[in-house]
Amino acid sequence: MHKDLDLMCRQHCKGCTRDDIIFDRTGEIAEFLDRGYRTDNYIPDPVRAIDTYWLHTEMLIKYFKRKDLFKLIKNIDVLFHAHVDLLLSHYDTLDWGSWESKVKHCVPEEKQQHLFRQATYS
Repeated sequence: MHKDLDLMCRQHCKGCTRDDIIFDRTGEIAEFLDRGYRTDNYIPDPVRAIDTYWLHTEMLIKYFKRKDLFKLIKNIDVLFHAHVDLLLSHYDTLDWGSWESKVKHCVPEEKQQHLFRQATYS
């Protein structure tokens, strides 16, 4: 099996066994699963997520005033992921998958909607 595939699949194969294999012509999948790869169950730190969120909120103001579109886009992405980290610090119960799967399967639907809600200004 390709060495990069080991690293890429490690978090997605947690808990999988030979019984979960649908197709494996060469036996490489079974061999990979037999290694018993696991990843750390990283639970984000809520305080760090909040600190990151506020720091990048302040940076957004600076980049908005400068009209620096690329840094605005990057900081909006950081804000989004800080929000995701804050949600996962409380709701993550999976030992597999990336943030997308964890949000989908662990975070209550009404909380997921907060990630897509438009800001309202009064």
